[in-house]
Amino acid sequence: MRQVEIPIMGPTKQPIPAPDQLIRQCTSARQALALCISLSGYSDERVAELVGISKGHMSKIRNGSASLSPDLRLRLMFVFGNTAPLQYDAMVMGVSLGLPEQDRRVDTKPVETAQ
Repeated sequence: MRQVEIPIMGPTKQPIPAPDQLIRQCTSARQALALCISLSGYSDERVAELVGISKGHMSKIRNGSASLSPDLRLRLMFVFGNTAPLQYDAMVMGVSLGLPEQDRRVDTKPVETAQ
């Protein structure tokens, strides 16, 4: 039997907010990106393919040894269908994005993020 990936949240035309309680658990921008990826359910390999970067570069982005351009960051949010990195930035700055309450299509079980 062949295993297939089933995303928790697939790509959408307009990214939707990630659950606030998960954003509040993030202590770094890297954790917010890891949350964004985790909510999508995609593997690093699939992420790299969808965004148009190498698996190695995706791994470096995830572990913090490569920088993330603003353009790539936006592409990731659109591919993953959520705005976790943007929400984290707003939380750190103490501002509200005015985003609607999280759509309940997202499974809000605890997500482990890279430290």
